[in-house]
Amino acid sequence: MKMTRTQVFDCPGEGLNKVMLLLASLLVVASIFLPYWRIEIVAPQYPEGLYVYIHVTGAQGDVREVDGLNHYIGMRPLGEAAPFERKISIPGLSLIALALLASVFVRRPRWLQVMLILPVLAVLVVFPADLYYWLREFGLNLDPKAPLSATVKPFVPPLVGPGKIAQFGVVSWPWLGYALVVVASVLAVWATARRVRCERVLAGYQASMPGRAAAGVASLGLLLVSLAPLHAREWVVASGGTLSLSEALQRAQAGDTIRVVGGIHHGHWVVEKPLYLLGEHAPILDGGGVGTVLTLKAPHSVVRGFVIRNSGTVLNSQDSGIHVEAPDCIVEDNRIERVLFGVHLDYAHRTVVRRNTIFSHDLPIARRGDQIRIWYSHHAIVEQNTVVGGRDLVFWYSEGVQIRNNVVRQSRYGVHFMYCSNSVVEGNILENNSVGVYIMYSDGVRVAKNQIRANRGPSGMGLGIKDGYGLQVEQNLIADNRMGIFVDSGEGVYRGNWLIRNDVGVYLHLAVKTNRFEENAFIENWEQVSLERPHSVSGVSWRGNYWSDYSGYDADGDGTGDVAYQAVKVFDLLASQNAALRLLTYSPSAQALDFGARVFPLFAPRPLVRDEAPRMRPLPPPYTSKRVASRQGWLLFASLTLTLGVLGVARPRVQAFRKQKERTGKRVMAVQLAGAVIKVSNLTRRFGNVRAVDSVSFVVREGETVALWGANGAGKTTILRCLLGLLRFEGEARVLGYAADRESLAVRQQVGYVPQLIHLHPDQTVLETMHFYARLRGVAAERVETLLREWELEPHAEKPVHALSGGLKQKLALALALLSDPPILLLDEPTAHLDTAARAEWLELLRRLKAEGKTLVFCTHQFAEVRALADRVIVLEYGKKVADLTGRDFAQLWLQRGSLRLLVPPSDSERAQQLLREAGYSVEAFDGMVVVHHLPAKRVDPLKLLLDSGIEVLDYEWRAPVESPDWSQIPETMRFAGEASADEVPRMKNSLALPSLLEKVRLLAVKEIRDSRRNRWFLLLAGIFTVLSVILTAFGLTGTGESGGVAGFGRTFASLLNLSLLIVPLIGLILGAMSVASERDQQTLYTLLSHPISPTDLIWGKFLGGMVLLGSAVLVGFGSSGLLLFMSGADMPVGQFAGQMGLTLLLGWVCLALGMGVSTLVKRGATAVGIALLMWLALVFISDLGIIGTAIALQLKAQTLLWLTFLNPLQVFKIAVIQLMEGNLEVLGSAGLYARDRFGDGVLWVGVGALLAWLAVPLLIAWTWFAKRGARE
Repeated sequence: MKMTRTQVFDCPGEGLNKVMLLLASLLVVASIFLPYWRIEIVAPQYPEGLYVYIHVTGAQGDVREVDGLNHYIGMRPLGEAAPFERKISIPGLSLIALALLASVFVRRPRWLQVMLILPVLAVLVVFPADLYYWLREFGLNLDPKAPLSATVKPFVPPLVGPGKIAQFGVVSWPWLGYALVVVASVLAVWATARRVRCERVLAGYQASMPGRAAAGVASLGLLLVSLAPLHAREWVVASGGTLSLSEALQRAQAGDTIRVVGGIHHGHWVVEKPLYLLGEHAPILDGGGVGTVLTLKAPHSVVRGFVIRNSGTVLNSQDSGIHVEAPDCIVEDNRIERVLFGVHLDYAHRTVVRRNTIFSHDLPIARRGDQIRIWYSHHAIVEQNTVVGGRDLVFWYSEGVQIRNNVVRQSRYGVHFMYCSNSVVEGNILENNSVGVYIMYSDGVRVAKNQIRANRGPSGMGLGIKDGYGLQVEQNLIADNRMGIFVDSGEGVYRGNWLIRNDVGVYLHLAVKTNRFEENAFIENWEQVSLERPHSVSGVSWRGNYWSDYSGYDADGDGTGDVAYQAVKVFDLLASQNAALRLLTYSPSAQALDFGARVFPLFAPRPLVRDEAPRMRPLPPPYTSKRVASRQGWLLFASLTLTLGVLGVARPRVQAFRKQKERTGKRVMAVQLAGAVIKVSNLTRRFGNVRAVDSVSFVVREGETVALWGANGAGKTTILRCLLGLLRFEGEARVLGYAADRESLAVRQQVGYVPQLIHLHPDQTVLETMHFYARLRGVAAERVETLLREWELEPHAEKPVHALSGGLKQKLALALALLSDPPILLLDEPTAHLDTAARAEWLELLRRLKAEGKTLVFCTHQFAEVRALADRVIVLEYGKKVADLTGRDFAQLWLQRGSLRLLVPPSDSERAQQLLREAGYSVEAFDGMVVVHHLPAKRVDPLKLLLDSGIEVLDYEWRAPVESPDWSQIPETMRFAGEASADEVPRMKNSLALPSLLEKVRLLAVKEIRDSRRNRWFLLLAGIFTVLSVILTAFGLTGTGESGGVAGFGRTFASLLNLSLLIVPLIGLILGAMSVASERDQQTLYTLLSHPISPTDLIWGKFLGGMVLLGSAVLVGFGSSGLLLFMSGADMPVGQFAGQMGLTLLLGWVCLALGMGVSTLVKRGATAVGIALLMWLALVFISDLGIIGTAIALQLKAQTLLWLTFLNPLQVFKIAVIQLMEGNLEVLGSAGLYARDRFGDGVLWVGVGALLAWLAVPLLIAWTWFAKRGARE
C-alpha cells in the first residue's frame, strides 16, 4: 500500500528518532574533548607504564617521556604528526554534528537523510586509517644518526592490540572519544533506518531491536574482554616467608616479577630468564665476601631497589656486586656497597645503569676494582649514579656509551674511555679523584657541561686526552686540578669551558693536529698554559679566550682586547728545568721574576701562547652553584674581627692612663733602722780597660744626707747606677739589706732616683706619666694627687712632658721618685741644669725631704749644695774614694781652698794688705785687687777687719778653688773623719705590695701600644695592608658565585697570601726593631729601668704590645676583606679564611720577635730599622733568589730544597697556608709531594710548629741577651 505524506509524519516512534539523532549530534561534539586512541608503552624503567592519548587535536599524556625514548631510536617527536588533520579536526567534527542536527528536521528525500549521516560513519574509518598512516610513517623512517639506531630496525607500531619494539612493549586501543563516535553512528543509522522503513518496516524492526541491542552489547563486551592485556605472574619473597629468592628464581617464568620485601638474604644469585627483580624496603643481598653477588644472564632483566653488598675481593675473578652478561637489562635505584667491582657489564648492549649508589671495599686503591666497568657493551647508558671510593669508571671497546649526571668522588679515574668512540660524557660531577676524565684511543667523544674539580692524585688531570680525535669539549667547569686539560696527540674543539685555579690550565704534550681553543675562560690558573715541546704544538690555535692575567685594553669597547694576549712566565721556564723549584710558587720572588720580564721584554722568554682576540670578560659560566656558605657566619667573623682590630689600635682606655681608683698596696710596718741602710764594699766597675769605679767602700746611715763629690768622670753617676742594679759590677753593694746586683728589683722599689738628665716620654702628659709609674710601683691614685698638689704640679697636669720647663721637669722627676714614699733618694746632680732661682727652689725642696727623715745620696760638684745639705761628703777621684768627711770639715776645707777678692781704693791697697797679713791671712795683690787665701770658716771676717780699720771696700767676690786639694796631704784623721762603721745592713721589708709580673707586662704593653700609635711607619704600613686587602679582595671576587666561588676564592686567597708575605713581615720587623732601640734613642730606657721594672718585664711587655698592634693591623685588613666577602655573598668557608688569618698573625709575631732581637742588640733606632729592612729583603726576595740560583746550578733534589726553605719563616708560612686552603701541596711540585709523603696530613701542624720555633728562638735570645747584657751594661 502506498503511504501518503500524512502517514509518514504520523509514523509511530518518530519522537524517538529525533531524540537519537539529537543525541548523536551531542556525542560527536563531546568527542572533541576526549581521546580517540590510547597507546600504552611498557618499559622496564617505567614499570607503571607510559600512556599517550591521541586526541583529534594532537597527542597528550606522557608525550615528553615517550619523545625522550624515541630520540634514542631515531623516531621523530609525536608533535610533528598529522599537522593538517589537527587543524581541520574541530571544524570538521562541528560540521558533522550540524549535519546530524539537521537530519532531525529533514526526512525527505531519503537520499538526503542518508547523506547527512554518512560523515559520522566516515569518521569511524578515516581516523584509524590516518593514525595507522602516521604510525607507519614514523616507524619506517628512523634517524640513522640516533644513538640506538643501529640496534633497532624500522618497524610499524600496532594500531590495535599488543606489540613489541626493541625492549619496549606497546599496547594500542581505541578510547573514549572514538567510542562516543561509534555510539553516535549507531544512533544515527538506527534512526534513519526506522524512518526509511516507516510503518511497514517499523513494527518488525521494533520487534527485533531488543535482540539486536543485546547482541550488540554482548559483542562489545566480548571485544573489550579480548582487548584486555594479559598479566605475567608475580612472586613475593618476604622475610620469614616460605619462598626464598633462589626458589623464586627457579620457579618464575620469563616476564614474571619477583618482589622482594625487606630482610637480609645471603648467597649468590644468577638470573637466567627475563625477570623483574623489584626490592621493597631495601632488601639486602649479601654475598658473604665471596664471588659475585648477583649475575644477570638473561636479556631484558630488571634489578631495582636492592642493597647489594659483600662481594669477594679477587681481582682475577672480577668479583662484583652485579655482573650483567646479557643485553637490554636495567640496573637502577640500588645501593651497592663493600664490593670489589660495582656493576660489571660484559657484552650487555643497551643496558641502563641508573640512580645507583656504589661504595668500594676499604682496600688500597691498587687492589680495588672498577665501580662501573663496561666491556664490549655498545650504547649502554650510565646516568644519575653516585660512586665513592672506587678505582675507576672504565669503558672498554663500547660504542655510543652515554655517561650523564653521575657523581664520582675519591676514585682513581672518574671516567676512563678505551676505544669508545661516539660516546657522550655530560652533566657529571667528578671531584677529588686522581683523574676526572681520561679519553684514550676514542674518536667523536663529546664532553660537555661537567664539573671536573679537585682532581689532584698522582696524575692530577681534570681532562686527559691520549690519541682522541674529533672531540668536542664544551661548557665544562674545570677547577682546582693539577692540570686542567692534558693533551697528548689529540684533535678537537675546546669551547666555552671555564678553567679555574688549576696549577696548569692546559698542558700540551704533543698537539700537531688541529686543536682549537675558543671562547674559554682561563681564570687564576697558576700557569695558564704549559708546553712540553714548544715546537710540537703547531696545530693549536687560540682565539677569543678570556685570560685573567691579560693586561691589555679595549679602546673601542667591543669586548675584545686591542692587544694580543701573550703568556710569558720566567719562573715557569725555570721550574720546567728543575721541578723542585715549584716549591717557591706563590712567593714574591717568583712574581718579581715575571714582573721583570714584562718590564724588560728584551730579556723575556718566547711567549707560550698568543691569542689575537682575547676577550675582556668571560662568557657566562657553564655552572651556577647554590650558595652553601653561612652568610651569618661571615657577618659574625667580619664584625668580630674588625671590632677587635679597631679596639687594638684605638686609644688605650686603661687604668694606667686614667685618673681613677686603683689597687692600693697596704702599708707594712718598716723595720726601724738605727744603723746603715746602704753598704758598699770594694765596688769596682770597668768600662773596657778603664776602671770607672775602683774598690770603693762606704756606708750610709738611715736619715743621713751623703754627697758624692768629684769632677766629671770621677765615678759618681756610675756608683748610683750600680746601687740601682743598672750596671754590672764587682764587689758588694747592699741597699736596705738587698744585694743590688741580684735583687735590684726590690732595691728600686724602695729607692727613689732622680737622674741628672730628665728623659721622660715626651708625648705623655704629666698626669699620665705619674699614673703610669704609680701603677708600676703599686701606688694608689690618691698618692699621685697628693704629690701633684704638694710639688705644685697640679696646674700643669694636662701638659705634655715636652712642654715643661727644666725646673718643672726636675720637679716631676722628684715627684716620680717619691711615688712609693721611699726611705732613700738617689739624686744625680739634681741642680746641674737649673737657673739660680730654680736651683734655690730645688734646694729648699731637698731640705724639706731631709727634714722628713729621708736618706739622701746625691752627686754634685756644687759647693752650695754640699754646704746646704750634706751631712757627709765622699770625695772621688778617678774612680777611687780619696776622702770621707763630715759636711762641716768639707766646707771648712773647701773654704780654705777658696779665695776672697776685695776691691779697695789704690791708695789703701798697701795698708789693707798689711792689716790682713798681721791678722794671719795669706794675702797677695792681683790685678788691682787684694786676694785673701786659705780663709777660715767665716769668709766675712777679712771684710769686717778692713771696714773696722776705716778702709773702704768698693767691691768683693768669693771664688771657689780652681783645683781640688791634694787629699793625700790631709791627715787621715780628718780625711776619713766622716766614715761610718761597716755594720751589716738589716733587710727591710717592702712597704708596698708590688704589682704582679702580668700586671706590669700589661701596663708596659699598653704603653707600647700608645707609643706605636704615633709611629708613622706602623700607621703607613697598616693602612697599606688594609687598603690593599679590600682592593685585592674586590678584584678577586670576579666570577664569585658564577662558578661555585672557585674563581673568587682562589684569587682572594692568592692575593691575601702575597700581601701577607710582603707587608706583614715588614710591619713586624719594624715594630720589633723600634721597640727597645726607640727607648734608647729617647734615652728613656734607663728611666724605665730605674723604676721597679725588670728587663723581663720590659721585653715581654713590649712584645705583647707589639703583638696587639700587629694583630690589630692584620685583623682590620682581614676583617675588611671578610666584610666584603659577606656583602658579595661568596660561598667560601669561613674556617679556612680564619685559619689563614691566624697563620698570618703567627707570621707577623715571628717577624716581631726577629725585630726585637735586632732592637736589643743595637744601640740606635735608625740602625735597627735599617737592619730590619735588610732582613725583610733577605726573607722576601734574596733568600729565594739564592735558592733558585743554587737549585739550578747544583740541581738540588726536592727534599733538599724543602729543608732549605724551612730556614725561611715566610716559606714555612706559605706552605702551611697552602696546605690549609688547598688541602694538599701538589701546587708546589715535587717538593710539595715530598712534604706530603714525609709528613702526611700533619703538614699544616709541622708548619705551625716550625713557625712557633721561629717565634720562640729569637724572642728567647732577645730576652736572654737583654736581661744579661742589654739592660745592664
